[in-house]
Parts: sequence; C-alpha cells; structure tokens
Amino acid sequence: EHVFYRTIEIFLANKHDYWIGSCEWTVERYAKSGIDRNRLFLSYYGTDVDNFVANNPIDLKAQLSLPQETQLIGMVAYMYAPKKYLGQSRGLKGHEDLVDAVAILKEKYPCLKLLFIGGQWGEATDYFEQVSQYSKEKLGDDAILLGSRSDVLDLYHNLTMAVFPSHSENVGGAVESLLMNVPTITSNVGGFPDLVKENQTGLLVPAKSPFLLAKAIEKYLNEEQIRLKHAEAGHKLASKLFDVKYTAREIIQIYIKILEIDTIK
Repeated sequence: EHVFYRTIEIFLANKHDYWIGSCEWTVERYAKSGIDRNRLFLSYYGTDVDNFVANNPIDLKAQLSLPQETQLIGMVAYMYAPKKYLGQSRGLKGHEDLVDAVAILKEKYPCLKLLFIGGQWGEATDYFEQVSQYSKEKLGDDAILLGSRSDVLDLYHNLTMAVFPSHSENVGGAVESLLMNVPTITSNVGGFPDLVKENQTGLLVPAKSPFLLAKAIEKYLNEEQIRLKHAEAGHKLASKLFDVKYTAREIIQIYIKILEIDTIK
C-alpha cells in the first residue's frame, strides 16, 4: 500500500511478471499504478471451509460468570503496534476505535461487554499492555482481554457480533466470523467490501470512525433478525469465494492464462 514500497516493487518488475491480487482493492491499486490489466488477476486465498465448526463449544458467559443477557461484542485479531515511521498513532487493527465505540454505547446498553481475543503480534508486548490499560480506563470490567487462544472456533458462538475496525486489511477475520455464521461489522477498507456487502452480508463503516462504528453496532443490537439474516448470507458468500477447492482450480487457470500470454510474447 505504501507508495515507497509499491514504487520499488513495480520498478524491479519485468515483462515476465504478473500479479494475482487477493482482493479487488489490490488489483485496482496496481491498475492505477500503471500495470496493464492483462497482467493482473484476482483470486481469494483458499480455505478449507469445512473446518470451520465448533467441535467443543465453550460457554464463555458461564466461564466468566457473566449474566446470560450479556451482549458480547467480539474482535478476534492480533495486536499490531503502530508504525510511527508510517505516521500511525493507533494500532493497525483498530482496537482502540472499537473501545471508543463500545464506550459510546455503554450507558444505553449496560449489558454490553467488549471481548478481545488475540495477543500481541511479535514483540508488541508494550502495545498489548497499552490497549489493555486503555480498555480498562474507558470500559472498566466491561472490557475482557482473553489473549491468544487455540480454541477460537469454539468461542465464536458466544458473540452477538464480530467487529473488525481495521485501518488497513485484506479480508482479515471477516472470513472466519462469517464462516462461523456470526454477524459481522468491518471497516470499509481493502478487501472487506469484497465479502461484507453493506446491508446484505454485514455492515461497513469508515475506518477510524468510532461514532459511526457505534451506530452500526447499535443497529445490530436492535435488529436481531437482520443481523442473523446478514450472517447467513455472509456465510454463503464466504463459503463460495474462499473454498480452496474452487480457488485451487482458479489459480491453475490463471497460471495457464499467464503461460499463454508469455508464450505469445
């Protein structure tokens, strides 16, 4: 995405180089940078969609001694520290934005709790502690940080909705949440719109906009039938776009096409 790295990549490419973007945003970004569309292809990353089941569902509300009426707003993502040399002041995944959004809603919805699943990425221990402290300051005990887990698929059914307010992303965790039939809200960046179709398979909000994110969360809180309908439609779309049996065949066809083009050259 960054102009410096993009310029170097394109400068080092030659006539035998082709690109397979894993979302429409990536393909369009290369096209805008002057890459001929005959050298650009689209294929989503393959996933064994049959594996997305909860084998041993965990009752988090019971485990955490929460009332059954608790509404859990969940985010499943590693915590990436801001890259200050790129001008970032908040983490790439938008954890702080979600904290701010839930804080806006807390007074009106006292049964609301924020659940972060995922620890720090790499050496970002200080940033993990920073997010933890910020969450506690804004939400107190209504912020729950589970850290890294190996049983994520067994936790999804506890969520009223999954939220991914990333500042930059491909399709990210939205694939996983929708394959698990969980209503999903994302920022309107990168590849998210390929899967999260506004008011069809989920809700989209501008990145770095806690107030608008709060409004989207509130919409889902108040309209259970709509959020479940979106989740069902999102599950169908994710199962189609990301099925590795389909994407593998797609990649083969792309390779064949590239060989044909390169042979003609």
